[in-house]
Amino acid sequence: MEKSFNHRDLEIWQLGMDLVEHIYRVTAEFPDDERFGLISQVRRAAVSVPTNISEGWGRHSQANLANFVRIARGSLCELDTLVELAKRLGFLTEEAWAELNLEMDVIGRKSYAFLRKVEASTVHENRHEYSFVHINPKTLAAISELGP
Repeated sequence: MEKSFNHRDLEIWQLGMDLVEHIYRVTAEFPDDERFGLISQVRRAAVSVPTNISEGWGRHSQANLANFVRIARGSLCELDTLVELAKRLGFLTEEAWAELNLEMDVIGRKSYAFLRKVEASTVHENRHEYSFVHINPKTLAAISELGP
């Protein structure tokens, strides 16, 4: 029996979830009076990245998947702006800002490559053929151990 793949197997989803965790940790240190302002906006933008990837995957259509990956990429750009603002306001250390920028850059590059792959794919029924390339190597090894 072949293992079915889902959005959790996608490396960009996994990286997006890691980014959300990181964002929640750093925004917990922001001033309390930003709870309904910048904290809320930063967290919402971060959460939007993996949730749009998973929603697109769940639509079972390449066109929908491509559209939702584009939306996730837009949210990543929004998050970049909000993180920059947080740094300028002194809510983020230089180190935290650099770490977040690195994470966002990696997700941005990988999501762009994934989007190009989805858009170029002519495979409609067997979607794991193009998503398989983007599965985290640890996940891939675990799946391989399951056997047929």
